[in-house]
Formats: sequence, C-alpha cells, structure tokens
Amino acid sequence: MNRGAGVGLAAIIAAPLALIFGLLLVVVILDEDSSDAAAAAGSCDLSGQITLVDTSALPGEVAGYSGRQLENAAIIIDVAASRGLSERAAAIAVMTAMRESTLLNLANAGTYTPPASWTGDWAAQRSVAILSVDYPNDGVADGDWDSVGLFQGRPSQGWGGDGEPAEQIQNLLNPTYTAGRFLDALVAVPGWENMLPAVAAQTVQRSAFPDAYTEDWQPALDVVAALVDVEVTRGECGQYPGTVSAGGWVKPVAGASYSSEYGMRINPVTGAFTEHAGSDFAAPAGTPIYAATDGVVVHVSCDRWEGRSPCNVQIDHGLDASGRRIMSLYVHMYPDGVFAQVGQTVSAGDHIAAVGSNGQSTGAHLHFEIWIDGDDVDPMNYLPTVGIAMP
Repeated sequence: MNRGAGVGLAAIIAAPLALIFGLLLVVVILDEDSSDAAAAAGSCDLSGQITLVDTSALPGEVAGYSGRQLENAAIIIDVAASRGLSERAAAIAVMTAMRESTLLNLANAGTYTPPASWTGDWAAQRSVAILSVDYPNDGVADGDWDSVGLFQGRPSQGWGGDGEPAEQIQNLLNPTYTAGRFLDALVAVPGWENMLPAVAAQTVQRSAFPDAYTEDWQPALDVVAALVDVEVTRGECGQYPGTVSAGGWVKPVAGASYSSEYGMRINPVTGAFTEHAGSDFAAPAGTPIYAATDGVVVHVSCDRWEGRSPCNVQIDHGLDASGRRIMSLYVHMYPDGVFAQVGQTVSAGDHIAAVGSNGQSTGAHLHFEIWIDGDDVDPMNYLPTVGIAMP
C-alpha cells in the first residue's frame, strides 16, 4: 500500500540547514521579488492558520477516505494547528500521507527484496522494520524497504529518532510524532509556501515517485476543508495556471519571457556561430516547467545528450493529424529539478521539471524544442498552429 516511500527525514532535520538545503533547493526556490514567478508556481491563498478539528463530529467519508483514515488526517491537522501553521502546511502534510500510506498507520511485514546492486545490510534493516507488526497499527503492508507508519518513514534513515530500534518503531507508528517530524522539516525549507505542493513534499520526502503527490492535492484540500470548514475554492493550487488550447497544448513555462530565438546565432557561452535548435524562455530558477501536451516521456538524462546541455527531458506526443511524429524537448534543469521519468504518461500541463541554468547557460531559463519526424523546428512557428499564442 506504500505508493512512494520517503527517505531521510532525520538527515534533513539533523544536518545544518545550509548544507542540506543549499544544494537541494537551488532548483526550487522562487525569486522573492517576482510575483509572476510565484503565480506560475501555483501559489495561492492558503495562508490562514489552521484550527483544531472537532473529532467528535468527523464526517463519514471525504474524497474516498473514511474512519481511521480521517482520524489520522485530523491528527495531522491538529499537529499543524499546535505549531501555529497554515492551512497550506496542513494540506501538504495530508497530501503526503495520502500518497505514502493512504492515510493509514502501516506496519511493515519485511518482505521487500532490495535490488541486487544494493550493498547495504538489509537483514539488519528488515529486523527493525518487522518489529512494527508487534505494535498497534492500521494494517500490515508488504513493505517498501523498511518504511513504517503514516508517512512511511525509514528507521534506517533516522525517521524514528535516535532511540533503540523498538523505540524508533513506536515513534514511527505514532501519527503525532511523524506528522510533527514532517511539518518541522517542511517549514524549514526556504520558500516552501510558494512551491508547488508536490515539490514541497518531495523536498522533504525524497520519494522515488516525486510528481505522484500532485494527484492527492485536491483530495487533501477536500479533507482539510471538511474537517476544519475551510473554503475550498482554491483547488487550482499546484495545477497549471493557464488554459489548455483547443489543440490540447499549453505554454511550457507560464509567465516566462521570450529570451532567445531559434536558428543560427553566436553561442553566448562558447562564442561559436552555431545553430540554436530551440526557443529560450527566461524565468527564475525553480519556476515550474509543464508538459506542452499529452504524451509519453521517452528520454530523461542529466548528461549532455544530442549536443544538448544537462538536464534534458523529451516527450513523444505521437502522430499528428498529418501522420507526423511530434516530440518536445526541455533543457537546462538541475538534477533535483527533474520530476519526469522515462515511460511516464503525461498530460498537457503536468509539472515535469523546474527551470534551471545547468550546462551552457548564462541564466535561469527553459530551452524548449519541437521535433517533427526527428528534426527540430522553430517552436515559435509551430506552437501557434496548435492554439498557443506566443510573444
């Protein structure tokens, strides 16, 4: 039932923040002075302090969650309230627990098989994880690594604290403890309030499925609204901030400025006169990059590839009405700003990456390409044909 095991929360809390967050967050912190960037990132008004839940009158079901699941959500919200945190913080925490454990306090049966290339001591980790079946829980899962509890914390990564193994497991099966650890790490992230919810969650959790959290944002808002009577008129938070064209396309970066055109030019880094195979859109580092239209991710690399800088993501959009294969390419992200995975099916407006300045770049921007039957074409000529008006 674990749908995206988090790792390493204790390391995030215990190590000096400058060391932890300096590298990790360079790809997701927004320019404080850029209201356009904040809007593009899906920031929204969820800043009001959360209030305690009336647990004597929990609803029967909200967004498919009921019973013990809503009780656990109430605990998360109450922990946020006890820390004086916002509705947004509570909703991000609820969203994360939805994705990690379906809001259930799960024990770990220890049946996970590590990859053959892994050289750690799995037997020792497993012996700690399976202690969880001996303590009160909401169910026993097969287990993903040694993950335990509501947020699927791993004792081997410090999620359960510094005590003896049994004490760590009891901590991880205590929703108040784990919600507090998650929220403390979340609010220590500079700029978390203006990040997309999925990016904020991923910064703490380091999940193997970083963009999966997005699916749980609206249900989390619904649950928080039902438990503390918050007005949920803000379901667009974390979603593409514009509209999808009649042709099914969106701008790959919302609110960005057009900074360099397609064609032959003097490379600003090397000084050579070479072809520029795409269009550049300047935006602050961390600004969301969206899938331009529906498709399948066919390439993800943080090495140089086909003459392009790292990191690069390519999406195959299939054949158009004329039978031509259309693909899009996104370049210059930092490694921690790439959320797409090869084989992933994406829809127009899905958050696939964050703007960076990696490789041959003089400033934060997205280098965006359109390929038709394997050849790059001018995006500024192509996009209007699918309903996207460009500057």
